[in-house]
Amino acid sequence: MMAVREITILLCLASLLTVAKAGRGVCGNRSYHSSFQLCCDGTVHSKRGKQPSCCGTKPYDAAFNLCCNGTVQAKNGIRPSCCGTRQYDAAFNKCCNGRIC
Repeated sequence: MMAVREITILLCLASLLTVAKAGRGVCGNRSYHSSFQLCCDGTVHSKRGKQPSCCGTKPYDAAFNLCCNGTVQAKNGIRPSCCGTRQYDAAFNKCCNGRIC
């Protein structure tokens, strides 16, 4: 005979499988529809833009922005890159120990 704890765990696992089969995912303790929503470190957001991505808990469009160590920055230049939390153009600058040089 199963204990109450074992039954609870089995029911929880069964509900997670049901959620996954329905094209949905689990984000933190919430379910979400992965076709229309994004899970960013346990926070659900609506998908927006051409390339929906996460920067920590924040959503952003990777087609036009970069995630630089948890900070969303607009892409600029020929070769947009990150240096610490700042964006720079790697075609003309370098990143030297976290500073643009």
